[in-house]
Amino acid sequence: MNVKGLYISSVFHLTTGLVLAGLLAPLQAADPPIVKVSPVVLRRLAALAGLPLYPPEALEKKVSGVVVVEVVVGDGSLLSSNLLEAPDEYTGRSVLRALSAWRFNSPEPKEGAPIRLTSRLAFYFRIVDGRPVVIDGAQQMFGRTKK
Repeated sequence: MNVKGLYISSVFHLTTGLVLAGLLAPLQAADPPIVKVSPVVLRRLAALAGLPLYPPEALEKKVSGVVVVEVVVGDGSLLSSNLLEAPDEYTGRSVLRALSAWRFNSPEPKEGAPIRLTSRLAFYFRIVDGRPVVIDGAQQMFGRTKK
């Protein structure tokens, strides 16, 4: 074996050893890009999207207000959710629990590559005539978003 072959072989074995030892991460495909969309666009992609329940604790305390969550969606499911605003912990948890069950139709690929979508969703918790009401902000502002 010549010197060049010995060098390449040594680099290969060293790199493989470092990867196996966990000291060097193997090359991985880059995550798909994240594209920001309006809540209405994201809701149109929702194939399964139940509203959050009005938590009994919040109802007992007559808590009302808006819960705002930033979400990232990809491969038909919710990849992450970040609670940005909530009138109390119970309404916030109720929204996060509901969102974890949502399923989405896959967005159109961008230039042939898959993408992830992000948006801010708002849910309004109201007590109307003594009864709890939860309203999806995208549907409230723009009417029904499903075709």
